[in-house]
Amino acid sequence: MNIIVTLQFIYEGVFLLDPDLRYANGVLIPDKIRVDANELHVMLFHNLAVDFDVEKIETFWCRVNKKGQYYKLENNVDVLRFINSLKHGDLVDVYVVHQISEPIVVNDDVTVTPSLLLVSHGDVAAPFETDKTDVSSSHPLDINKDE
Repeated sequence: MNIIVTLQFIYEGVFLLDPDLRYANGVLIPDKIRVDANELHVMLFHNLAVDFDVEKIETFWCRVNKKGQYYKLENNVDVLRFINSLKHGDLVDVYVVHQISEPIVVNDDVTVTPSLLLVSHGDVAAPFETDKTDVSSSHPLDINKDE
């Protein structure tokens, strides 16, 4: 029996850990793709993301029916394990992990919580204490200068 699933791609967001892992601020691509689960492989995910103009792709994470665990898909062995969790009619959110093409500009009045961000290559950032820094100086910070 064929297991037909629907893929829905999301990119440009971040994974947050607060306290559970979740994906936030992503761009949902409105086109959904129905595919036989047995046809899934890493290059299919990559080619579809490229078709949606996503650049600098690193890896993929998936979640079934917007609940349960996230599956990291770095190679076809990961994809085969993921396929075993699928049932006919499942909706698969495909989160594209990629480098940013343009820097993100943050206004001074926005609070950034770096301890919640997912760092490169799909590793979850460990919580850490942020320093209170005086940013009122108009002089640039020289990281090579001795204090």
